[in-house]
Amino acid sequence: MTSTTEQAPKNWLTYYGKRALEVPKKMDRHRFALETAGRFGEVRKRAAKSDRQLNVGKYGEDSLFTGVDFVAAGRTLERDGIVQGLQLPQESIDGLWEIVRTRPCASRADRTISFMYEDRADKFAELGGPIIRADYLREDLDDNEALDRIAGDPGLRKIAATYLGAEPILTRHNLSWIFAQAPDSFDTYDEKPYELARFGSQTFHYDLYDYKSVSFFFYLTDCDETTGCHTFVAGTHRRKKLAHMLTLSRQRTDREVDSVYGADKVTNVVGPAGTGFATDASGFHKANVPVSADRLALRVRFLSNPHFVSSRPNVDPLAARLDEADSLGK
Repeated sequence: MTSTTEQAPKNWLTYYGKRALEVPKKMDRHRFALETAGRFGEVRKRAAKSDRQLNVGKYGEDSLFTGVDFVAAGRTLERDGIVQGLQLPQESIDGLWEIVRTRPCASRADRTISFMYEDRADKFAELGGPIIRADYLREDLDDNEALDRIAGDPGLRKIAATYLGAEPILTRHNLSWIFAQAPDSFDTYDEKPYELARFGSQTFHYDLYDYKSVSFFFYLTDCDETTGCHTFVAGTHRRKKLAHMLTLSRQRTDREVDSVYGADKVTNVVGPAGTGFATDASGFHKANVPVSADRLALRVRFLSNPHFVSSRPNVDPLAARLDEADSLGK
């Protein structure tokens, strides 16, 4: 059973109609252009910020990730929209779990619902069933040394810069739980469009954070098809069916994605805790519904266009180090 804070709308046409009326009120002209014309791959390609003089070597060599050709990884990301092969060291995993042990998480649907992870069973009993997602709050992430080290990693910055073709701007990182649900919780969403709105990122969708963006993900729990692994549809960051770009909703069912893009393009990222990968979220993707265990993952996102950076971006630890080095060299 899903808690009452996350019930589906009674009329999905009304739900999407209201969203259509609200969207223009919440956007400036840059965001409105991104949300409309930015759905088209060719528009994103031409509108993306580019710096031909960018030198990725300036980020340094002291990376947490060994045995990775970062420039080649950025090129793979350009081709497929996803690149795998990053492995987070155990020390970093332990450092991030310190947040879980000492800080409460808050329901994504209702931030007033917060609890320590170890107390989740009592909270779910109080709510009448498990919630779907919960996040650790920004202020609880800002002073974590392990997270700063990952967000400021020069290797990740090289991948992002190679793909973006411009200086990556660290805009947001999230540490989030997806909680295991009853196996039959999602049986109906292929037939009922409003269920897509209810389950959000657990159904195929694409996001428009910038004309080009890079999101790095790291599992902090073991992940497979039953424990909430990430799924990406290769190539859809560049090309989508016209109808998928013109409709208001950016969500699609599994059945439709397989039919239109082919099951061979659908990639499940599975692996033990520490498994990492990068994607451009403008391609179709989802976090699968965990049914056998909860999933914990870190996301670190980079943009290239300052127009789309939030008013309160996360502090960029690498930028601070580079500024300090520049000042010492003057």
